[in-house]
Amino acid sequence: MERIALTARLLLPLALVWTMVDLTQDLGARLAVITAPTAESQPRPIIQMRRSMMERLSSARVRGASDPLTGERQLIDVFSAARDPQIRDRAAFFLLELAVNDWPSGYRRDFLTEIVPGALESARTHQLPVSVILAQAILESGWGRSQLAEKHHNLFGVKAGSLQASTTLPTLEASNTGVRIQYAAFRTFDSPLESIAQHGNLIATDHRYASARDHTGNWRQFVAELAPVYASDPAYAGHLTQIITQYDLDRWDGLVQGRAAGEHA
Repeated sequence: MERIALTARLLLPLALVWTMVDLTQDLGARLAVITAPTAESQPRPIIQMRRSMMERLSSARVRGASDPLTGERQLIDVFSAARDPQIRDRAAFFLLELAVNDWPSGYRRDFLTEIVPGALESARTHQLPVSVILAQAILESGWGRSQLAEKHHNLFGVKAGSLQASTTLPTLEASNTGVRIQYAAFRTFDSPLESIAQHGNLIATDHRYASARDHTGNWRQFVAELAPVYASDPAYAGHLTQIITQYDLDRWDGLVQGRAAGEHA
């Protein structure tokens, strides 16, 4: 029963993506109704900028149907620039719509569909490569199927502090003398989204990852700097690199560079 429940939970975001295709034939009008503030509550320039952003989103969605690469780039620009979380949510759904058929069916597609919106948001907030966030979640959680991920929503193998909610589980640790099994306390989270947000904050603020943050525009160099600090496995960087290249996860890394242009709505 637990496996059935998990599958249903993972498939829900994908169902939402398909539903969005049917619900957005007139995207500009629908978004205007959903997100546009009243004139009394918002200054006119804010209303105008939001309307412009909605028009950009609608245009990118249409372009993606005929020219997926261009549409995807435009959607990334919208996601990067939009202050309105509802607009970003829709941009994320449309990005998933363009990518989902490029992923293997089954649990891998389900897992990526579930975590991509949160990974995009974390990348935008913390200025981190989307590709690395996704690859680490895949590697650390075994595509969301590890006990730590399924039962405790910890997608990144983050260990717990003394005052944090935790669970104790065995883990493999590599050293100069070889690989050994040891028990460690791992953080528990209320949801995968909370785990993704905590991971982004950790990488963006911990001084140990400062050298990695110098290379947010180059995921390969970012991985090279991150891996020796994050994991004891000497092959960790190679594992992340293989996952990113095999599943084309760097397709959205332009999000970080696009943020420098500024936010608009």
